[in-house]
Amino acid sequence: MQGFTQTILRAFPPPHYFTICGAGLDLSDESIKFVELADSSHGLILARYGEERIPAGVIVGGQIQRPRELTQSLARMQKKYELTHVVASLPEEQAYVVKVRLPPLRRRELRGGIELQLEELVPLKIGEVDFAYEVVREPSVREAHFDVSVSVLPKKSVASYLEVFAEAGLTPLAFEIEGQALARALVPLGLTPQSTLLVDFGKARTGIALVEQGIMQFGATVDYGGSSLNKEIMQDLEVGEVEAESMKRDFSLVPAEKEKEFSSLVNSSLAILSDEINKYKIFWSDHRDESGEVRAPIDQVILCGGSSNIANIVSVLERAVGVPVRHGDPWVRVAGTKETVPSLPAHESLRYATAIGLALRGSNSV
Repeated sequence: MQGFTQTILRAFPPPHYFTICGAGLDLSDESIKFVELADSSHGLILARYGEERIPAGVIVGGQIQRPRELTQSLARMQKKYELTHVVASLPEEQAYVVKVRLPPLRRRELRGGIELQLEELVPLKIGEVDFAYEVVREPSVREAHFDVSVSVLPKKSVASYLEVFAEAGLTPLAFEIEGQALARALVPLGLTPQSTLLVDFGKARTGIALVEQGIMQFGATVDYGGSSLNKEIMQDLEVGEVEAESMKRDFSLVPAEKEKEFSSLVNSSLAILSDEINKYKIFWSDHRDESGEVRAPIDQVILCGGSSNIANIVSVLERAVGVPVRHGDPWVRVAGTKETVPSLPAHESLRYATAIGLALRGSNSV
C-alpha cells in the first residue's frame, strides 16, 4: 500500500538500520482494540490483545470531536500494554475508494499518473488529500495497462489522527482503511472467489467492503448495528444487555413464552441487514467500474463484527441474499495448526478482525 505509509514515515522516521513491527490498532466510535502478533516455529501467533472503551461522542462518523478525551483513552492503552508502534485504522466514512486505469508507466510514475485523474473521481482537490494505492492488474500482452485501486482521505482527517497518536505516545507506522484490513484478515490468499462482500456487523454501525482479487474495491458504512436489536430485546423481554447478548448467541436461553416475540425481533433486524447487503450487491453488478468494465458478480458474503454472532444469521442471510454466507476466520493467515490455537475465543475474534488484519500488516510478513 503506497501513500499513507510515506506520510507517517515523514513525520516519524525510524532508524535506517532496522525494521519495526507494529501492533494492529482498530479505532471505532465506541472502542479501541489492539492485536499484537509474534513469530514462532509455527508461524505468526497471537501474542497479546486488549480493548479500551471510548466515551460516546468522542468520535462521530469517523471524525474526532473531542481530541483530548481520545488522547486520554489512547494514552491509557499505551501505558497499560506498553505499546509504541502501531498500524492503525482510519474511518471509511471519510474515505473514497476508486479504481484508476493507467498506461504502462514505470512504477515510480504511477503516483503522478494517479494524481492527474484523481480530481475527476473524488470531490476534493489533489492538494487536500492523502492517498494510497495497490496495483490490481499489471500490464500484459492482451491488456497493456495498469489497474490500480486507490484509497483517498482528506489530509485534515489524517492529520487529526496523527496528532492524537503523537500526544498519546504512539507512533503510527501506517494508516489503513478498515475494509483493507478486513480483506487481509478474512480473505485467504489464493482461495478468493471473483468478488467477495465483507460485512462487519458492529454494535453501532455496519461496514461493507467489496473485495476483488484480495483487494478492497469499494467501501460503505451503514448506520445500523447490533445495539438496536439489543435495545429491543432488553425492552420487550425485560432483560439486561448481557442477557440479551447471550440470547442472540443461544436461542435456547429465551423463555418459551417469549420465543415468538424474540424470533420476530431477530428476523426484523436481519431483514434490515439483508436489505443493505442486497442494495450493495445490486449496485456492484449494475454499475460498470471507473474503467468502463462490467464487474464480476459477488460470489459470497463473509461476516465479522461483534454483532454477527446471532445464532441463525448465516441461514437467514443466505436465503435473503442468494449467495453463500459464512462467518469469517480472522486467523486464516495467522495460526494454522492445533498447537497455535489463539487464546482469544472464536466469538470475540470476530470483533477483533480489523485489528488482526492491521497486525498482519504490522508484522511485515504480508
